[in-house]
Amino acid sequence: RAPRPLHVESAAAVRQGRVPRLLDPLDVFRLRNSLPANREARRRIVALARSAQMQPLPTGRVRDMPMLSVLVPHYSETILFQQKDLFVDGRNTALLHYLVKYYRDEFANFAERVCGTSAVRPSDGDAEGEPGQSLDLEEALSRWTSVRMQTLWRTVEGVCSAYARALATVAKQQAPDLTQSEREHLVKGKLQVVLAVQQYAKFADPASPAFDIRQLAAVEALLSAFGDWLTLAIIEEEAGPHGRLYFSSMVDASCPVDPTRRVISSQLGMRVPKFRVELPGFPILGHGKSDNQNCAIIYTRGEVLQMIDANQDAYFESALFLPMALQEMVGLDVEEQNGRRPGILGSREHIFSDVGLLGRLAADSEFTFGTIVQRTMDWPLQARLHYGHPDMMDKLQMVQQGGVSKGTRGLNLSEDVFAGLDLVLRGGWTKYQEYFHVGKGRDMGFMSALAFYAKISMGNGEQAITRQWTRMGIELPVQRLFGVFYTHVGYYLTQALMSKALQVFGFMAAFFAVSGHADAAVGISTSYFGFLYLLF
Repeated sequence: RAPRPLHVESAAAVRQGRVPRLLDPLDVFRLRNSLPANREARRRIVALARSAQMQPLPTGRVRDMPMLSVLVPHYSETILFQQKDLFVDGRNTALLHYLVKYYRDEFANFAERVCGTSAVRPSDGDAEGEPGQSLDLEEALSRWTSVRMQTLWRTVEGVCSAYARALATVAKQQAPDLTQSEREHLVKGKLQVVLAVQQYAKFADPASPAFDIRQLAAVEALLSAFGDWLTLAIIEEEAGPHGRLYFSSMVDASCPVDPTRRVISSQLGMRVPKFRVELPGFPILGHGKSDNQNCAIIYTRGEVLQMIDANQDAYFESALFLPMALQEMVGLDVEEQNGRRPGILGSREHIFSDVGLLGRLAADSEFTFGTIVQRTMDWPLQARLHYGHPDMMDKLQMVQQGGVSKGTRGLNLSEDVFAGLDLVLRGGWTKYQEYFHVGKGRDMGFMSALAFYAKISMGNGEQAITRQWTRMGIELPVQRLFGVFYTHVGYYLTQALMSKALQVFGFMAAFFAVSGHADAAVGISTSYFGFLYLLF
């Protein structure tokens, strides 16, 4: 049966909740015929329908929204897959074989777009590249594989393409009298993507142990494809009269390649920075990520910052709600508490790495935390702080408290949460919404997933001895303190006590059994509390 098109009256009707019932439980057959066969396409359409039906939705205009700067830190993560990652001795690698098998329908569509017929020819506007940009088969295949794995290319392409196209689409509907060039100028004044490539200078230095011509070529490909939105914040090091000098520098697509720092036998090289700010000393004081973020803040032009990791993604249909989300932070009708607008606006994530049993378990766990747990932490517990990506932050409030994260090694193992702690201690507050979301990749191996949860638990242990938590315990009202304690340090303390109690229970049951007091052992095992211990 042919699918029945979904009709929307107007933008005002959507804001009032008059939208098509895509998820009508009484019409399952229409739902099945209306959605495409691809699983990811179905999920994204359903997510859009659910977001559009959330009430109340704020109003937001692109012209009135504050400028957004998306901050993405990078150290040595994979940026873009190359030919050697996909082919070895003329044969497909295990990575390419897996991607083609797992994304069978998407690869068939990709082959049809790029090849068209049996003859290989460049595409006239591939979906994995910029509109109207011709790509050869090797480059197109490299980008196709990169946007389906946890790479920096997927993150940057998702943010630049989805955000820019969504803002242009919304601006066209809100101001149809604007020309295309005027809309492009408007969107460029509202969006900036800052990529904090900490080791960019070392990628281009053959004398450095971190020299990597492939990473340097991938960075150049990023600047070539997304130069209209992309700004690189880098850290430079050079010899001075009294020791080493360190600089936080800014590079964009307009910067020429430094002829003195060009890589031999290659046209690649480090670009001449447009701005340089000398730092007081070696900038990496902690684990690296927090220092990298704080060194890049000075090159963000937006009033609102969004924290994005190097293994995330953005979606066009979700970005349509971006002006509404920004208006909740900086707008004419922004909600205030104690005369202050929200300092952090949280949102949920879709985990796209749900491959295999461990991947699905990690994805379901993260989805639960990002939705029902954070929803409860926001209200009524008022215990939600900051957990990194993809929160939006008021830049003015973050700069006043020393940056978006803390960088002391060991003590600030969970560096993100301290931005929320400092905000609350200074009288600020956070907010949470679910109509806007981004994608996120998680660990898919047993040891990597275990290491992640161990890092979170150890980070909470380190937090317990900080002065921020001491002041939170002294200053917060008792009803809010209970919620904050249980959802952070108290949760892991409870887990540790339960683990020890289970061991003591097992030991006592075995002790009474071997000591001749079988009745006591049976009593412990069959008691009410013993049943709960065995069950949980």
